[in-house]
Amino acid sequence: MKNIFEEYCTRFALNLEQFTQVDLSQFTKKRTYQCAFAKDKNNHNFFLILCLAKSRFISKDALFVSDLAHHFYQQGEKIIFLGSALCSKAEKLLKEKGFKYYALV
Repeated sequence: MKNIFEEYCTRFALNLEQFTQVDLSQFTKKRTYQCAFAKDKNNHNFFLILCLAKSRFISKDALFVSDLAHHFYQQGEKIIFLGSALCSKAEKLLKEKGFKYYALV
């Protein structure tokens, strides 16, 4: 059975494999976030974040995601899957921090 990250990577034609999910319960009480590490066929590392919140993704959320990525992951690509609308300030912040983002809505 595929996990949720595999499903979204397949949907957006991201050829990633070797998924390892991260338990965020020690770092936040927010249940709408999930994280995983993955590799592609060339052995490049990726940090994946899934946000399934129904409310708009604002700059406060972008700062939280940026801090989360900084805590767990220093090098490689960072990808976020968003299940809600993206605020323009949050979009700018994510681009500055080197995130690629994909909308699930």
